[in-house]
Amino acid sequence: MSELPANFWKPVRRGPIYCSPGCGAKCTYKAYLKAKRDADYLAKSLGKDWKPEVWENLGWHYQAVRSFVHVVPHKRDRHDGSRFTCYFNAAKQFVERGETPKLAFKRALEAARKHLVMLGLQIKEVEDA
Repeated sequence: MSELPANFWKPVRRGPIYCSPGCGAKCTYKAYLKAKRDADYLAKSLGKDWKPEVWENLGWHYQAVRSFVHVVPHKRDRHDGSRFTCYFNAAKQFVERGETPKLAFKRALEAARKHLVMLGLQIKEVEDA
């Protein structure tokens, strides 16, 4: 089996197109710039230590990342009204949605804290046996 060229997933600018050979969706430079702006805004809206990330996968996508936590916008509003999903990828993953990036993050933290309390109670129950 032949190996892919080293630049197979590296975007190439050709006029208005900015797309990697491996993608082939004719992603645009304009969409890339918008994703960069949106990623910067998302990271800043979440606060200190959040970093913007942009990637290509049949279009330009973005997220804000802090350590092992990712906040991603939805392409369109979901039926539940949420616009963002937070992936809290700790020893156990917590995935929560919210109408704002901060709300999605807050909900993921709350879910992790609830799990921690429940785990503490369960550990105590079996230790006392």
